[in-house]
Amino acid sequence: MPWGSSKEEKKEEKEPETTERDVLVYNINEVANDTLESTRRMRQMCEESKDVGMKTMSALENQGESIERWEEVADGINADMALAEKALKAMDAACFGMIPRFWKRGGGFKEDDAVWAEPQLPQPEQLPEAKALNPDHCFVAALGVSGEQDAREKEMEENMDEVSAMIGNLRNMANDIRNTTAAQNECLERIHKKTESDILRVKLANEKAAALMK
Repeated sequence: MPWGSSKEEKKEEKEPETTERDVLVYNINEVANDTLESTRRMRQMCEESKDVGMKTMSALENQGESIERWEEVADGINADMALAEKALKAMDAACFGMIPRFWKRGGGFKEDDAVWAEPQLPQPEQLPEAKALNPDHCFVAALGVSGEQDAREKEMEENMDEVSAMIGNLRNMANDIRNTTAAQNECLERIHKKTESDILRVKLANEKAAALMK
């Protein structure tokens, strides 16, 4: 190098050494971030489940109204057929006098009390009471030296509180859906039996009406 040169000598820059403590702190932060994200997803999934449950309850309510109308139709047919049978019996008496030709004492359609009796409402199944949490419970432990939760841990705690409350509501909602479905299934079975009874009653009345026309 020529005499008087002002070129600065390059100094080698050394990277700071990574200690075992630094690695541990990094891993703790990664786990904490993943946990926070998990609590956010749990809260979102509970909210989505709540929306699905509310839509299901609304659909069951509409379905229940339709089922009630179907049963009213079956009851109406049965009542109309009772009037039609009285009319046929009167026509038989008018045509053949005091000794009806087609209507015998104790004859005609017999209603099945098990089918047409006033239905008994099913008893809803009650869930056992959920175990209450300790008032001083804490879902997320504070990792800091101070013993207090930082902002990240507070958000985790808030998310878990919301998840716990929503799970309790979902539990009750699921039980309501089960009870409503069971009641509607019983009603559909009752309508099926009433429909079979109506079909038989109409068939017998048609046969008697055809015999009167001969």
